Amino acid sequence: FVALCGVLFERYCSHRDHHSFPTQRFSGRLKRLNAPKHWMLAKLGGVFAPRPSEGPHKLRECLPLSILLRNRLKYALTGREAKQIVLTRHVKVDGKVRTDPTYPAGFM
Repeated sequence: FVALCGVLFERYCSHRDHHSFPTQRFSGRLKRLNAPKHWMLAKLGGVFAPRPSEGPHKLRECLPLSILLRNRLKYALTGREAKQIVLTRHVKVDGKVRTDPTYPAGFM
């Protein structure tokens, strides 16, 4: 029994040395509680918030188009409706039609 435990312990130690433990990775998602406070999202309104895609503005200095249409302008009731508005090419930013619902809109 002791020899068996020694063999199992050696396998466990050699297994640990090969970096088999998961490392912390960027998941590409944004939790609602970690979203910038100036977005003014409800704390209990869900788990995730739309993460702004890469663009001309930083994450903390922008507002995704879906939040702009839904929460600020009140053109949509849900995120799905905001996405449909954007995908029907009704939104222009800086004179260009933007079809990405998470496009980072900057402030003036």
